[in-house]
Amino acid sequence: MKIVYSYITKDNEACGSFLSIVEKEFRVMNISGDGFVFAMDEDTKKILSLLVIDKAPDEEEYRVRMLVEEENQELLFNMYKVLINLVKNMGIDIMMCIDTWSKFLELQKMGFTMTEKDYTHHMEKRTIILDRIEKYKEQLNSNDKKIRKNAELEIEWCNETLEDIMGTVHLKSKEVEYQHVDGYIDFSELPKEAVSFSKSNIKDATIFREDDNYLYCLLKKSDPEYNDLVYLMAKEITIPNLRINGGKLNSDMGLRYPEQLMYIKDKKTNEIVSYIGITENYGIGLYISQIAVRKDYRKTGLGRIMIQDAIRVANSKNIEFVSAEIMPDNDASLGLFGSFGFTKRDDSKFFTLNVREYNMSHENEGQRRLGN
Repeated sequence: MKIVYSYITKDNEACGSFLSIVEKEFRVMNISGDGFVFAMDEDTKKILSLLVIDKAPDEEEYRVRMLVEEENQELLFNMYKVLINLVKNMGIDIMMCIDTWSKFLELQKMGFTMTEKDYTHHMEKRTIILDRIEKYKEQLNSNDKKIRKNAELEIEWCNETLEDIMGTVHLKSKEVEYQHVDGYIDFSELPKEAVSFSKSNIKDATIFREDDNYLYCLLKKSDPEYNDLVYLMAKEITIPNLRINGGKLNSDMGLRYPEQLMYIKDKKTNEIVSYIGITENYGIGLYISQIAVRKDYRKTGLGRIMIQDAIRVANSKNIEFVSAEIMPDNDASLGLFGSFGFTKRDDSKFFTLNVREYNMSHENEGQRRLGN
């Protein structure tokens, strides 16, 4: 694998497309920053790791954080070298947290420093631990097997403690020189396919109905575009302004990866504005795992349309019950599902609709209307 390195700043016109790639690749929402250093597999165009630089309020220095931890030390320190070049070009000073003494020693060679107070603290701590090691080394020659074994364990623990530190290093752009990095490529020279991502390039799932305003689509888990569309729905509807735990999209937030997703797309804007996730439960029930309508499309009847479509799916497969989990404080969902006849099951958060009874009630309602 050949790795290339590059960086981009927020004022680059391609930065938006680049961040869309990163968000899609790492399942991260709403990345923001003033500059970004990244490593990429030249063959697959996959981004391997990312450093984000941003300005903290009321701080003179910019902060550096790593979005994806990297165990490849050569890759990691090449990224730090690119970071120095970016800092030089931006004319800024930075601060960065570190967790090992060996990392500090390598960064120190590049021009990173600790404050005098932090450095003194760590050196005092190391002196105490080194003295402790010397003490236990003397016990390695003991005739007592237990004493020797205890000394070995203590020395092992001390060496681990020597390596582990919690500290902050600083870098001033005026005090460092530009670094040479093998594999560095200017962002403008990267292939277009490596830095372009657009939701307009994502293919739609099966369109099963349309009207003057909307397309109604069905997406199955086996469809090749499933992951892209699930990510897009989570990003634009479910969690538009939410940072996920550790930056990762998971099954507890966002979409829960149901067997099928029915979604509605606005024909004018070409944007997905609502969706409903359904999973069949061994042919006897249909579970609605999630339903969402984009904020600016709420109270337009889209939620009702999607539940009606879920009931149609149940009818087409002769499924007897449709169920949904509704939180007790979600008044909007309680009212919406209740209007269809969903009733609470025992003391749980699950609500169930008997499809046969629903069909009969609607047939009777239709006959009453015809009679009138």
